[in-house]
Amino acid sequence: LVEWDDTPVAPLGMFGRDTARSRKDKLYHQAIDYFDKGKLWEEAIKLIKHLRQQYEHGTYDYTKLADLLELQAGLVKKIIAVSRFFPNYFRVAYYGKGFDSKYFCKEFVYRGYELENRPEFVQRLQTRFPSANFLVHTNVPTEDIQKGEGQHIQVFQVNPATQEERDGLERHVNADMPAKLASYYLTKLLNVVRY
Repeated sequence: LVEWDDTPVAPLGMFGRDTARSRKDKLYHQAIDYFDKGKLWEEAIKLIKHLRQQYEHGTYDYTKLADLLELQAGLVKKIIAVSRFFPNYFRVAYYGKGFDSKYFCKEFVYRGYELENRPEFVQRLQTRFPSANFLVHTNVPTEDIQKGEGQHIQVFQVNPATQEERDGLERHVNADMPAKLASYYLTKLLNVVRY
């Protein structure tokens, strides 16, 4: 964990020799930039609030604070003005001895690109695994497929949900919340999937 102090830190990846404070600041800004590019502005704003505390009460860097608040204002405007299309989620299971241990007999949930459907997602996987056989059913594959030779990939769409929904409760948002913000909270703050 990188702290907000002036301890020297070794170069790592794209980061050169630095202080912990400077490294952490760069990591926060990089994450904010990625959230902005991914249209997850609400998540970027959460990070901005953490940085704001550092600039306001830790380093007293009011120039950086002013820039940060301008960035936050721009993100809030995007939340209000920009239309977002929320992605589909896919369960992908990898079967067969043709996969290395990273994938062999494992399953993952992937978030598709904006407006990406299942055939487009499968096409992306086929590019990465050109010799794989794609299973077209949702049934649990036989033992021969699961632990046999070759590569077999099973892909199907899953529905994201919250823990409350899994437990049979409904999700609610504040009735006064703007529609664009409400749709974000109803589709983004998810932690389980159903299939």
